[in-house]
Amino acid sequence: MRPLLPPFACAGVLFASAALPAFAFSASFRWCGGPSPAISIQGAPKGTAKISWMMRDANAPAYNHGSGEVAYGGKGGIACGALSNYEGPSPPPGQQHLYRIYLKALDASGAQLAGATAERKFPER
Repeated sequence: MRPLLPPFACAGVLFASAALPAFAFSASFRWCGGPSPAISIQGAPKGTAKISWMMRDANAPAYNHGSGEVAYGGKGGIACGALSNYEGPSPPPGQQHLYRIYLKALDASGAQLAGATAERKFPER
């Protein structure tokens, strides 16, 4: 467990930081032949029922490549093609862009348990 952080003040109000559990929640993904990438998840916290996701192009951050939630069965990942509301990478011809997938591990009530970010270039060279 992480140690307690010292209290801090903001506009005259004192806030105390609670101890947060330490999780090694991380992810990676790979482009695949399906309509969305395959995502590998490591260290999902106990109680993770679904994964919230969002993908952005770091070279064109205003372009939304999709977001949503997918059920998580604890099997270590999200299969190729399992994401709905997803639009694949589409950099201009001759350019390579960096894509980031932001993930949140959520419990059954929708409360966030942990977060992770994974990135990959497209096209891969």
